Amino acid sequence: MARTRERVSTICDPALPDNSILFSELEYGVRIGIPPLFWFPCDTDFLEKIYFMRAIVGTIYNPAHFFSALRERGYDVHTEYPKSGTPKFEIRKTVSKDIAAIEGFNFFLGLIQHRFMREAKIIESFDAALAQVPELVSGQAARLQLSVVHFF
Repeated sequence: MARTRERVSTICDPALPDNSILFSELEYGVRIGIPPLFWFPCDTDFLEKIYFMRAIVGTIYNPAHFFSALRERGYDVHTEYPKSGTPKFEIRKTVSKDIAAIEGFNFFLGLIQHRFMREAKIIESFDAALAQVPELVSGQAARLQLSVVHFF
């Protein structure tokens, strides 16, 4: 636990307003649209231990750095961490005088925390989707659905 405490302190940045530590574990089950862990470029001994439950890989994630990167790209980020229950996130960006919101943001955090997805790739996918909004919806309310493709 001492090593864990040291690691946690290195991922916190006192200058960021949204520091929080999310503890969980690596997911190895199959989910639609997401490659299974055995497709990842991982050592087979590691995979064998995970799949036959001889090891559990814990994850520790601080989304504050991700939120900071989103803000740098012009996103408005609001976070709420209730004392009990699921954290709530509002991610919005002005696009051609309209406001676009990212729904289901916990799903994207889960991709980072549980599935090795890179924060930068998720931001790229948000940017790419929102770049298409003006030509697709022309001032009307609309919902765009993102499909996740995980490249190695």
